[in-house]
Amino acid sequence: MLVDLVIALTDKVNPDPILDLGCIKVGDLICWELQGHQWSAHELTSPNWRIVTIDILPTTLNALMAPEDGDPGIKKLRRRKYRLDLSKLAKLDRDRKNIKGKVTQAELMDAAVLL
Repeated sequence: MLVDLVIALTDKVNPDPILDLGCIKVGDLICWELQGHQWSAHELTSPNWRIVTIDILPTTLNALMAPEDGDPGIKKLRRRKYRLDLSKLAKLDRDRKNIKGKVTQAELMDAAVLL
Protein backbone atom coordinates (compact mmCIF):
# COMPACT_ATOMS: atom_id res chain seq x y z
CA MET A 1 0.00 0.00 0.00
CA LEU A 2 1.49 3.35 -1.04
CA VAL A 3 0.95 6.01 1.63
CA ASP A 4 2.13 9.48 2.63
CA LEU A 5 3.32 9.42 6.23
CA VAL A 6 3.63 12.60 8.33
CA ILE A 7 6.64 12.57 10.71
CA ALA A 8 7.15 15.16 13.47
CA LEU A 9 10.35 17.24 13.35
CA THR A 10 9.70 19.37 16.43
CA ASP A 11 8.59 18.72 20.00
CA LYS A 12 5.34 20.02 21.41
CA VAL A 13 5.80 20.69 25.11
CA ASN A 14 3.50 20.89 28.11
CA PRO A 15 4.93 22.16 31.42
CA ASP A 16 3.07 19.39 33.24
CA PRO A 17 5.31 16.29 32.87
CA ILE A 18 2.33 13.93 32.88
CA LEU A 19 0.50 15.85 30.12
CA ASP A 20 3.78 16.25 28.23
CA LEU A 21 3.83 12.47 27.67
CA GLY A 22 0.84 12.90 25.35
CA CYS A 23 2.43 15.67 23.31
CA ILE A 24 3.91 15.06 19.86
CA LYS A 25 7.70 14.67 19.92
CA VAL A 26 10.42 14.57 17.25
CA GLY A 27 10.12 11.32 15.31
CA ASP A 28 6.48 10.69 16.18
CA LEU A 29 4.24 9.44 13.40
CA ILE A 30 1.46 12.00 13.26
CA CYS A 31 -0.86 10.58 10.61
CA TRP A 32 -1.00 9.03 7.14
CA GLU A 33 -3.04 9.34 3.96
CA LEU A 34 -3.19 7.21 0.85
CA GLN A 35 -0.65 8.35 -1.73
CA GLY A 36 -2.26 10.90 -4.03
CA HIS A 37 -3.85 12.87 -1.19
CA GLN A 38 -3.90 16.59 -1.99
CA TRP A 39 -1.83 18.18 0.78
CA SER A 40 -2.20 21.92 1.34
CA ALA A 41 0.72 24.31 0.84
CA HIS A 42 0.92 24.70 4.63
CA GLU A 43 1.07 20.94 5.15
CA LEU A 44 3.81 20.57 2.55
CA THR A 45 5.98 23.40 3.90
CA SER A 46 5.50 23.25 7.67
CA PRO A 47 8.78 23.22 9.63
CA ASN A 48 7.09 20.99 12.23
CA TRP A 49 6.88 17.84 10.11
CA ARG A 50 7.82 16.15 6.85
CA ILE A 51 5.69 14.05 4.57
CA VAL A 52 7.30 10.92 3.18
CA THR A 53 5.90 8.43 0.70
CA ILE A 54 6.32 4.78 1.52
CA ASP A 55 5.17 1.45 0.13
CA ILE A 56 4.22 -0.32 3.36
CA LEU A 57 2.21 -3.34 4.40
CA PRO A 58 -1.03 -2.39 6.18
CA THR A 59 -0.08 -4.58 9.16
CA THR A 60 3.25 -2.77 9.53
CA LEU A 61 1.59 0.65 9.25
CA ASN A 62 -1.01 -0.32 11.87
CA ALA A 63 1.72 -1.52 14.24
CA LEU A 64 3.70 1.73 13.87
CA MET A 65 0.61 3.89 14.37
CA ALA A 66 -0.66 1.95 17.41
CA PRO A 67 -0.95 3.86 20.68
CA GLU A 68 1.18 2.93 23.66
CA ASP A 69 -0.17 -0.07 25.57
CA GLY A 70 -1.29 0.27 29.14
CA ASP A 71 -4.03 1.39 31.45
CA PRO A 72 -4.67 5.12 31.06
CA GLY A 73 -6.00 5.12 34.65
CA ILE A 74 -2.54 4.24 35.94
CA LYS A 75 -0.42 6.58 33.85
CA LYS A 76 -0.62 9.01 30.98
CA LEU A 77 0.00 7.21 27.71
CA ARG A 78 2.19 8.37 24.86
CA ARG A 79 0.46 8.91 21.53
CA ARG A 80 2.32 6.04 19.88
CA LYS A 81 4.13 2.89 20.89
CA TYR A 82 6.92 3.71 18.39
CA ARG A 83 8.96 6.77 17.52
CA LEU A 84 11.41 7.14 14.62
CA ASP A 85 15.10 7.79 15.16
CA LEU A 86 15.47 10.49 12.50
CA SER A 87 19.25 10.12 12.42
CA LYS A 88 18.63 6.76 10.73
CA LEU A 89 16.50 8.32 8.00
CA ALA A 90 19.20 9.99 5.92
CA LYS A 91 16.71 10.81 3.16
CA LEU A 92 14.68 12.97 5.53
CA ASP A 93 16.28 16.39 5.13
CA ARG A 94 15.11 18.19 8.26
CA ASP A 95 16.32 21.60 7.07
CA ARG A 96 14.41 21.81 3.81
CA LYS A 97 11.14 23.65 3.89
CA ASN A 98 9.42 21.65 1.17
CA ILE A 99 10.09 17.96 1.02
CA LYS A 100 7.98 14.99 0.16
CA GLY A 101 10.56 12.26 -0.04
CA LYS A 102 10.40 8.51 -0.37
CA VAL A 103 11.66 5.94 2.09
CA THR A 104 11.50 2.16 2.02
CA GLN A 105 9.70 0.02 4.56
CA ALA A 106 13.07 -1.43 5.59
CA GLU A 107 14.48 2.07 6.23
CA LEU A 108 11.42 3.01 8.23
CA MET A 109 11.55 -0.14 10.35
CA ASP A 110 15.27 0.33 10.95
CA ALA A 111 14.50 3.78 12.36
CA ALA A 112 11.56 2.63 14.51
CA VAL A 113 12.24 2.70 18.26
CA LEU A 114 9.92 0.99 20.71
CA LEU A 115 9.17 3.38 23.58
